[in-house]
Amino acid sequence: MSTEQSTTNYTQLTIDFADLFLISTGGIDVFALNWNQMDVPPPYNLSVSENEFSYQGHTYLVNGHGAILPQWVEQIEAEDRLAMFIERDGRLLAYASEPISAESDEDPVVESEG
Repeated sequence: MSTEQSTTNYTQLTIDFADLFLISTGGIDVFALNWNQMDVPPPYNLSVSENEFSYQGHTYLVNGHGAILPQWVEQIEAEDRLAMFIERDGRLLAYASEPISAESDEDPVVESEG
């Protein structure tokens, strides 16, 4: 795994898309990171190729998550955010990015008077 992580601060992790695997379920595809072999708790924040994700406070079963997981991913994507998971001990920990806004990359529109 090509990660950058402090040995004393496990709240932030930086990884690349090459470190992830794809989950296909319920008509959606979403990235996940395998954390089963790690001796430390999963991080609260992830940076994946310049996309920032934070733990959303809930998990899903790896097997048997039903339609709930795809519905959550669709909800996150409808909010113009990205979703991903960390797999650990039979659970998928849910992570989401902040909204992706095209307006933040553009210059503000200034209207002239007169």
